[in-house]
Amino acid sequence: MKSLTLAFFFVVTALTTTAQQNFVQGSITLPNGEIVEGQINDLYWKATPDFIEFKNPKGELVKYIPESILEFRIGQKSIYRSRLIAYDSSSRKSSELTLDKNPRFKRKHVFLKVLVDADKSLLVWITKEDYFFYGSDGVVVELVSHPYETIIADHEIRLENKIYIN
Repeated sequence: MKSLTLAFFFVVTALTTTAQQNFVQGSITLPNGEIVEGQINDLYWKATPDFIEFKNPKGELVKYIPESILEFRIGQKSIYRSRLIAYDSSSRKSSELTLDKNPRFKRKHVFLKVLVDADKSLLVWITKEDYFFYGSDGVVVELVSHPYETIIADHEIRLENKIYIN
């Protein structure tokens, strides 16, 4: 029984130490503007990551959160920028819509994935919902499409406040 338990322990340890590791060439940009080449643990995120694991040129593993770097790049594949955002935290579920046509903004420091890198960039923050932003000169603004309900002639109607349309 002891040998079975010991064997199980070694198998579990081996699996947990090798699981979820896919280090690929990448770089980070530190707050002072210095670019550091190394390897990033690319986990093919379905949602935008809350942190990254980075192996610096010395082989040291460092964990970075959005507040600690300006951006990171995974080879030529992806760019993520660290920004303090204001986003509409209102529910988008039909059953939870309110009569308030004004978005409820919250602030959070996150990594945004760059979809289009240009003078006016298109970025996305993916959580349970997708939040799109445009960015220029280090400032990002959400492309808000805020759903809400209104009552007209005793009928509930779903509308959207599209703040990004001028």
